[in-house]
Parts: sequence; structure tokens; C-alpha cells
Amino acid sequence: MEEALEMARAKDTKERMAGVERLHQLLGASRKSLSSSEVTSLVDCCLDLLKDNNFRVSQGALQALAPAAVLSGEHLKLHFNALVPATVERLGDAKQPVRDVARRLLLTLMEILQMLNDPNHGVREAAISCIEEMYTQAGPQFRDELQRHHLPTSLCRIKFEPYCMHSYLLLPIPTWTRGILLFIWKLKEVIEMMENMKDKVDKWKDKGDGWKDTWQDKNEDGRNG
Repeated sequence: MEEALEMARAKDTKERMAGVERLHQLLGASRKSLSSSEVTSLVDCCLDLLKDNNFRVSQGALQALAPAAVLSGEHLKLHFNALVPATVERLGDAKQPVRDVARRLLLTLMEILQMLNDPNHGVREAAISCIEEMYTQAGPQFRDELQRHHLPTSLCRIKFEPYCMHSYLLLPIPTWTRGILLFIWKLKEVIEMMENMKDKVDKWKDKGDGWKDTWQDKNEDGRNG
């Protein structure tokens, strides 16, 4: 794997592409668990590659990380804080193939590491944030992907509503409670929109007052002249 990592770190784009492809092949065919140092080297390399200017390189890095997650076990949790945000960022990539691979990797991480059932509250919240972002990208069909990855049934039972994914809505709560939460969430959006409009009106009012003062000063100067 070290040779493939060296290729992936190369300055030449074609060599980097060949490197990530080789990594994907090696990790996909391997049945041997990765050591802690191997996981660290791989993740560090792939984190750099996710920011590569060539989308095929970043796509290849994401593809290599999927089988690596299976072989890494608990070692991967040490890199959770860096790996997950970097992968989530690729959900907004301009290229659809990169977005698709990033989404599949995140679901793989959640399934393998049981992130939604993690005893650490921060880990669970991060996983929920990932799901929110992925739903925004993929739409209602994202529910099918959740089911394929054997994620908790409480998630799969949710009736997804466009742009209403919120942490509280992922809980197995009664329908009427969910309706209230949706109303509050929408009300919050309306209030924020009104506050933004008020700020804009105040700015234009200040500009208008400034123009008025300038006009009055000019008229007064004209009369005095």
C-alpha cells in the first residue's frame, strides 16, 4: 500500500489518479485489517487528495476510503473529526460522481462505526448533521439508501419533508409532536427572513436620510451663495 500512497502524493495528476485507483484496488481486494499507523497514513493522504483540483483524484480518494473503512475498525474513529467534515464538504462538489461517492462513504462510515448509536453525544449529532446534508443533496430517494445500509429503523420510518430535516425530526416521536416541531422550524425560518428584510429596510432608510441631508445642505449653500 505504501507504493500506492507514494503515487497518490505525486505532483503529476495522472500519477495521482493511478495512485488512488491502485489504492482502491488493493483495499477492495484485501481481507487483512489495517494497523493504526496504516490507517493514519491513508487518511492523511486522502484528506489532502479530497482537496485536489482534479475531481477524478478526489473521487478516487473517496472510493479508496470506503473499503479502507471496513478494514480499519476502531482505528478510524481516531480520525473522525477530520475525515467526516472533509467528506461532507465533498457533498457540495460541482461534480455529481464526487457527490455520490461522498454520500456512499458517509453511509458506510455510519453503518460500520455505528455512529448514530455512539455513546458520545457529539458523534451522534455529527452523524445527524451528515444525514441532513445528504438528504438536501439526494432528496426523498435517500430513504432507500438508509435502508440499504441497515441504519436504525427509526430513521427509515421518517416521512421526509423537503428541507425540513432537523435533528428532532429523527426521533421516534408522535405525529402530532412532529407537526408542532415542523411548524416551529418553519416559523423560525419566517422570523429570520423578516429580520433580514428589516435590516435591509433600515439600511435603505439610513441611505435615504443621508441623501436628504446632502440635498438640503446643497440647497442651503445655493441660497447663501
